[in-house]
Amino acid sequence: MLVLSHLLLLSSAASVKTFRTRSARILLLFSAMMLTLALTACGGPTYESVVNDYTKQMEEAGPELLQEYKDDAAELDAADMTGRAELATAKVTELANIYTEGMEQLDPLKGDGDSDEYEDAAEELYDVYEDQAEAIYDAYLKDANGLISDPDALDDYMDDLNDYADDLHEQAANLNAQLEALQANQNGDAA
Repeated sequence: MLVLSHLLLLSSAASVKTFRTRSARILLLFSAMMLTLALTACGGPTYESVVNDYTKQMEEAGPELLQEYKDDAAELDAADMTGRAELATAKVTELANIYTEGMEQLDPLKGDGDSDEYEDAAEELYDVYEDQAEAIYDAYLKDANGLISDPDALDDYMDDLNDYADDLHEQAANLNAQLEALQANQNGDAA
């Protein structure tokens, strides 16, 4: 659309030579410029339209993702903070995808305006993303604080961590034994 309007402007400018009076040429150029502005304004996205669209998308998705986090977290074991952290991160990632799409829509507009306008629009989108993501992380932190205030849940969590650490030590010992066996085989082959 923008290309078409510029072609119209150029063809009008070429036609100016056929008009003899200065006022006729000015009127023709003014008409062509107004047509170009009208077509440009109607044609593509603007900073404002992108910010409005993606703000709306994030503001609608944020509460839904928060509720999904709460629902999914309620199904987890009370001491499963790792699962809750993964859930919160997954929900914030979904929100970040919307933010990224908005930024991708803003990027082509950089050439059509000044950098201050781009930076303002980008900052506005980020602020909306940050507010919505914060609500999800706040729910996660509330769960974590609940775990700390519940001694039994905290004990269960610490037991799970100790079991996990024991498993890691066992895996490390097995890997070390395998490495020693490989080294012994290499030393035996070299001799």
